[in-house]
Amino acid sequence: MDTAGPRVRQELFNKYGKRVSLKKVARLMRANGLNARQKRKYSKTTDSNHTLPVSENILNQEFHAEKAGQKWVSDIIYLRTIFPQPVTCNDSWRTPEHEL
Repeated sequence: MDTAGPRVRQELFNKYGKRVSLKKVARLMRANGLNARQKRKYSKTTDSNHTLPVSENILNQEFHAEKAGQKWVSDIIYLRTIFPQPVTCNDSWRTPEHEL
């Protein structure tokens, strides 16, 4: 319900028998600091049509390693933040069988 604007809220009032104008709902929302959330534009983050070099798949889905530290993998994730600069995230994990 926190994404609903004045029109949706007016329809709810009318549905439950309370007749109220759209302007009144908008005025009450402004007075109480309520805003409708805008739907965000879809942002595509993967571009498969590029001329940049692509790394060779040397693991070929064979993730089992004979000893710890033999195979390393990484991934990148984009997080929407309030900061204008990029934020780097490093998520490292180990399983008991791979302890050094």
